[in-house]
Parts: sequence; C-alpha cells; structure tokens
Amino acid sequence: MPQMTLTGRVSARLGVTAGLLRGGAERHMAMARLRALRHRISWPMRRAAIGSRQLIVVSLIEHMGDIVAAGPIARHLRQTHPDAYILWVVRPAYEPLVRALGAVDGTLTVHCLSEWMYLCDHRLFGGEDDRVVDLHVI
Repeated sequence: MPQMTLTGRVSARLGVTAGLLRGGAERHMAMARLRALRHRISWPMRRAAIGSRQLIVVSLIEHMGDIVAAGPIARHLRQTHPDAYILWVVRPAYEPLVRALGAVDGTLTVHCLSEWMYLCDHRLFGGEDDRVVDLHVI
C-alpha cells in the first residue's frame, strides 16, 4: 500500500476524497475543505513569524466596491491598534487591491466564502488576543 501524505490522510478522514469524485456543490465543498486544511497545516509557522503581536483578521473576501469601501475600517484598526498585525482574508484576484489600502500587514488568500467558513469553524485565529472582524456579517 502506498504511503499517504499528511494532507492525504487527513483529507481522507474528512471525507474530502469522496466529495471530489462527485460533482457540483459536493465537489465545491470538498475543495473548500481541502484548501482550508492546507491553511490549517501552514498556519502555526506563519503565526510564529508574527510573534507576540496581537493579530487582527479582517475578512471581506470579494466584491471590489465593498473592499474599497472597507478601506477606512482598516485604517481605523491601524490607528487604534498600531502594534497589531492586521491580516486581511481575500480572494487572490483582490489581493493587490487590499495591499494598496496600506494599513494591512499581510493577506491570506481563500478561493471562496466556504473556505473562510471552514477556517472559522476550526478556530484558526483563536489566540488569546486575536480578533476577527468579519465584514460579511455586518
């Protein structure tokens, strides 16, 4: 029997493999779970690079106009938390726009809202001082 990678073993346990074999919504959700799993595996190293700084995660992953309109929120967070690390969760197509806002230290790219929901479900950003500003629910 061939040796499975860590991602392969975990994705098999989550039922991702079966979902990928189906089409439509099941395939979409399986892909979202798999991409979220990749973030979960790589997150501890990225969090360690941030150090002891407070982490503020802003989530507004799509819609160019909404992201531009949320620019003042990022600037307000920077003014009120000057030492915090502000991380914006965004789709890859909008990452340059978020970086142009200037008040953001980094980005985390997700491909869909489902992926973001999986990351929230697994409390990826659950440090003692971590804050999540989810602009999808406003």
